[in-house]
Amino acid sequence: MGVSDSFGESFAKAQLSSGNTIALSGNVFLSLADIDKGSAVQIARELDELGFSIMATSGTFKLIEEAGIKVEKVLKLSEGRPNIVDLLTNKQIQLVINTTDSIDSKNDAFNIRNSVIQNNISYFTTVSAGLAVIEGVKKLKKLKNELNVKSIQEYLVG
Repeated sequence: MGVSDSFGESFAKAQLSSGNTIALSGNVFLSLADIDKGSAVQIARELDELGFSIMATSGTFKLIEEAGIKVEKVLKLSEGRPNIVDLLTNKQIQLVINTTDSIDSKNDAFNIRNSVIQNNISYFTTVSAGLAVIEGVKKLKKLKNELNVKSIQEYLVG
């Protein structure tokens, strides 16, 4: 559990206390299920504003590019090499937001999940978590990566 005066810091504390990393810069990979694609531009824009470089698979790539946000296309596993798993293995990606809705995308997600775990890369599987990590990154950058620590009583008093 992360406790703070802000949601972003609370989320960051919860992730970090669970042993998960939160990348503050670098390359972010976005691949959103069709049902989630309506959030692709918002997520990409916020990550771009935070200084991340955006990488995405074809469907998500198209939406982000059409919105005028700089994005690099990444191959799915079935599309050849170098693909997303190659980039993860080579530690060329620091943050992953990947939602799935089909058998093919779930097979890719399984391989992506294995790679991010082996390489200790930040990984989020829902739009809600993706938006939450963005708030966490904003707060961590504002605090210069120094989290506030208070007792629970200090939060209750005021």
